[in-house]
Amino acid sequence: MPRETKPILCYVTDRAALHALPQGVAGAPVADDLPGVIRRAVTAGVDWIQLREKDLPAHALVELARGAVAAAHGSGTRILINDRLDVALAAGAAGVHLGEESLPVAEGSARRRDSTGSPRYAGACASRFWPSAE
Repeated sequence: MPRETKPILCYVTDRAALHALPQGVAGAPVADDLPGVIRRAVTAGVDWIQLREKDLPAHALVELARGAVAAAHGSGTRILINDRLDVALAAGAAGVHLGEESLPVAEGSARRRDSTGSPRYAGACASRFWPSAE
């Protein structure tokens, strides 16, 4: 019997995009409330939330990631960290997305289980393996 599959809904964060949204509209996210947007995404049942805040210093990113992991605790939502395996491990995130300039994929994949044996995810940009023709 074939296994039923469903698409994965992934929210990739971008604080700059929140600033571009109309402010003061009922129900619209507030530009500086990324943690609130993350909580609402968890409540809405988003499968994966990828924190892609490349400009944040490590300490601020770890704090944001820890808040996201706490918000997702007990739900089906998995938190992934963009480019920063160290932050993903420090925050207890479900995985890491490795870009072209990131750590080698083999290094990220070597840490596929946490201390409890729970799976961790390591993803990479397809362009790492199939660069576009120039």
